[in-house]
Amino acid sequence: MCTNARAESLAATPTFKEPFQRRRCLTPATHFFEWTGPKGDKTMWRFTKPGADLFCFASLWDRAHTADGVIESFTIITCAAGPDMAPYHDRQPVILEPHQWAQWLDLTADPAPLLVAGPLGQPIQDSEAVTAR
Repeated sequence: MCTNARAESLAATPTFKEPFQRRRCLTPATHFFEWTGPKGDKTMWRFTKPGADLFCFASLWDRAHTADGVIESFTIITCAAGPDMAPYHDRQPVILEPHQWAQWLDLTADPAPLLVAGPLGQPIQDSEAVTAR
């Protein structure tokens, strides 16, 4: 699957329509990165979730049968950036609150209200990898 799936078009895009209806999953994370700046001199920013050591992205999984065997993959769902992400990128991953996890995984529930930007922590310039090329 692709790296990211746009929340606005999941139900209609041929690549994501069936996984959206049948194969939702959670991708656990402690943080994620975004880069800003011109090509060749980008600054890496690390984003966290306030008050959470671990959080989950709304995701989809799929299985492909290839000549080399079965390949399982997943994609993270993105939405328009919220106010704390907008200075760094126009999109952000959909981060679900723990009380939303069961609703996301329930294939009979309407997931649309969950596919919005949630609050992020203060971005930190990553001192270990300040520039990404």
